[in-house]
Amino acid sequence: MHIRKKQIGKIGGRKVMLVDGNEVRNRIDIDFVSGGNPARYGYVPDDEIWIEKSLDRRERAPTILHEVTEERLMRTKGLSYGEAHDRASATEARLRRRMGARGSSDPVRTVRRFRRGGRRRR
Repeated sequence: MHIRKKQIGKIGGRKVMLVDGNEVRNRIDIDFVSGGNPARYGYVPDDEIWIEKSLDRRERAPTILHEVTEERLMRTKGLSYGEAHDRASATEARLRRRMGARGSSDPVRTVRRFRRGGRRRR
């Protein structure tokens, strides 16, 4: 099934794709909310992370980080979805605290920097 997508960057060997969440919900998965990864959702290609294109720009970096972290934990550590989701949510919360209400004009770069332990420039 073809879903319209737009690549906004790459992280962890995965293309970060903006997708139309309404289209995903209407054609594939009624429960799709803000993002998805191939370890959790079989319909997401192995080399992609999907992010709802209608998300507020301030929500994109935390959602990307959540999906990348969740997928990595499921694939490399063998964690269940529930365990990986809980850990990804904790990691996402740390990024949200660091970002505050500012958001990011380049969410992929923000996530890369956060994963390396770098500070955000002000």
